[in-house]
This record gives sequence, structure tokens and C-alpha cells, in this order.
Amino acid sequence: MHRPAHHAKFSATWQAVSMLDNFVHLGLVSLTLLTLLDRRNVMKMLLIYSFLGRFLTYRAFVPLYPS
Repeated sequence: MHRPAHHAKFSATWQAVSMLDNFVHLGLVSLTLLTLLDRRNVMKMLLIYSFLGRFLTYRAFVPLYPS
């Protein structure tokens, strides 16, 4: 089947978003470990978690690879 150019660009965009998700998850793990070492970072971590949480919650309702 012939694939339109815009579909290929769309797929590339979603792959980039998927890669971003991997960085986000690594960041959350790093933040958690850092917070366990330094209790003063708790409020900062909660603030970041709240923003990332909204992003990930939105992403949960969006299919990663649209057909």
C-alpha cells in the first residue's frame, strides 16, 4: 500500500514522543532516588510529579501508534 508523506512524518513524531516518555521515566526514577537521599527535595519532586502526572495521564488516553 502507498503511504502518504504526512503519515510517515506523523509516525516519526510519535516515535519521538515515545522516546521522550523513556527519558521521563528515567527522570522519575532518578528523582525518586535523589529524594530518598535528600529529604529537602520532597516538595520539589511533588511539584514535578504533578506536572508529569498530568502529561502521562493525558498520554494514557492517546494510542502510542495510531493506525
